[in-house]
Amino acid sequence: MRGGLVILSTVNRRKDYLSVQEQVEKIKDRGLSIPSEKAVARFLERNNYYRFSGYMRYFQKDLAHGEDEFIAGATWDEIVDLYELDARLRSLLLDGIQLAEISTRTAFALSEGAKHGPYESFLRSTAYKLPKDPSVKPTHKLIASELQRSKEPYISKYRKDAAGRGPAWLRDVPVWVAVETFSLGTLSKAITYRNDGGAVYGETCSTLGIGKPFLASQLRSFTFVRNKCAHSSRLWNCFVLDQPKVPTSAKNRAERILGERYEPNSVMATIVALDNFLFRTGMRVGFLDEYLELAAGKPAFRRGISDPQNS
Repeated sequence: MRGGLVILSTVNRRKDYLSVQEQVEKIKDRGLSIPSEKAVARFLERNNYYRFSGYMRYFQKDLAHGEDEFIAGATWDEIVDLYELDARLRSLLLDGIQLAEISTRTAFALSEGAKHGPYESFLRSTAYKLPKDPSVKPTHKLIASELQRSKEPYISKYRKDAAGRGPAWLRDVPVWVAVETFSLGTLSKAITYRNDGGAVYGETCSTLGIGKPFLASQLRSFTFVRNKCAHSSRLWNCFVLDQPKVPTSAKNRAERILGERYEPNSVMATIVALDNFLFRTGMRVGFLDEYLELAAGKPAFRRGISDPQNS
């Protein structure tokens, strides 16, 4: 520090702007076999180079040590194939997680209403365990924020009919209406952190048909993966930070069907959990089979979903 100023690292993280044609030249110079410059340029005009580089890096020698040449035999088409398979998997997962979210919203609303009544109780500051990290917004504030932010007509009418301009109108919104505004993350917290000795959590598990040891971790995992999918982020070789638990029988069954083991921090673990969740709730049968159909004949893709690797 000199004269009260912090001297930043001299490492220059800034890179030069590259036109699409210059991006094509960089890929060629690094030794990747491409179909044609025109085809690659057309692709890069619609798909950010930086985004696509997240897939290309697994075909480069050693980026960590500055060796950015592509390994012998790597082709543009095989990387694009992985990229497009990833997009299809995101669509499949969003579809399945949406079903899980809807059924879980319903189960929570039924359980909360049965245990504590439909009004006000789910909004109280004492209704949920406080997060260990004080910088994390408490669950009751998350719920109030999502209700206040909602522009849906079914919420606006409560705001419009209320006397005065304060937040008192929130108390008139029943839980079966409020829950439709919850993000999956807020819903997960409302169920998991309900401060009533596990009554709502247990009732929600019972309504869904999901064992108590599994629901909380599965909802966190679904939330993590759903957010990745919603932002069109890479799933292939992605580490899932919130690892889902499943019954041992479900894990063994999945590994028999897959013909291989999968890592607990893989996207495959979430697929298995979602397959089990949808089956147990009666929402959908054969979700795992749908994944296998999508990934059939694509061993490199399957490896990146079952056993993610650092790039």
